[in-house]
Amino acid sequence: GAETGCLSSRCCLGMDVQCYEKDAHWAQCKHSCSPGPHADDKNASWTCRTLGPRSMGVSRKGFPSLYCFSVLRTVGYEVGLMQAQFDRGAGIVRCDDYNVLTADGTVTIGASKSIYFPGAPITRSVDNTAGNTELFV
Repeated sequence: GAETGCLSSRCCLGMDVQCYEKDAHWAQCKHSCSPGPHADDKNASWTCRTLGPRSMGVSRKGFPSLYCFSVLRTVGYEVGLMQAQFDRGAGIVRCDDYNVLTADGTVTIGASKSIYFPGAPITRSVDNTAGNTELFV
């Protein structure tokens, strides 16, 4: 990043940024870089050699980006409800990226296959609500 630099990691977090080398001792994530003096760095000279891959981020629909997920059962009304959201371009499919997670098999919603995860026992907490909250936090 901008404060810690990217010389050793050679990667950036963000939308459409690249790690650019200033010199042998410093590199920074920027949207673009031209070799030579940089006014934003006291006219210090930059090599602007690219280090690592360009980070495209997840943001496809604007900044900041939003990743969404839904956990559903493969049997019952939930698959139909999720398919209806997909068909209408509503719910989690409006996010920049999304996944559907299932613990009892896999389903295909639109062109996306759900991601299987091992289920966990559902218990009741001290206040008599869902006791599996820690799985999702």
